[in-house]
Amino acid sequence: MLLRNVGRLPDRSGKSSRLFEPVPTVSQIASEVSLEPLNPSQDVLVIQHHGEFVVISVSPVVESLDFTLGDILAETILNTLRTSEQPMVVVDLTGVELFGSMFLSVLLRCWKACVTRGGMMVLSGAGDRVRELLKIVRLDVLWPIYKTREEAMAALSAD
Repeated sequence: MLLRNVGRLPDRSGKSSRLFEPVPTVSQIASEVSLEPLNPSQDVLVIQHHGEFVVISVSPVVESLDFTLGDILAETILNTLRTSEQPMVVVDLTGVELFGSMFLSVLLRCWKACVTRGGMMVLSGAGDRVRELLKIVRLDVLWPIYKTREEAMAALSAD
């Protein structure tokens, strides 16, 4: 369970101790922002293992991530990557029009986890607006971008 620090509380000795509360789950956050209950076809994030590859499909919900949900998504992905010796990751952005700095942060954290373990991360299904954003922030040189996840997996296999 993820916990977040919400302040300090004095204990009996007069010293303060940290006060923690559980971080809400993705389902709880989704219900708070009036999203439909999560299901496999509409999840914020779907992680699938295809042989040696980890395919991460993201929904348009990432277009408006807040800090809490961004941290939860990043931790969910990072926990999956920690179990792989050399993670070969395809992030499928099909259906995502555009996203902000919070999701860029999630992508950077995931990329760093991949490369520090000797793996690679590529993107697939990025539309014109996403490609333009990645070009503006110069991340298009960091992450190869492919039209489909199949092309991305083939390219990772060749490396």
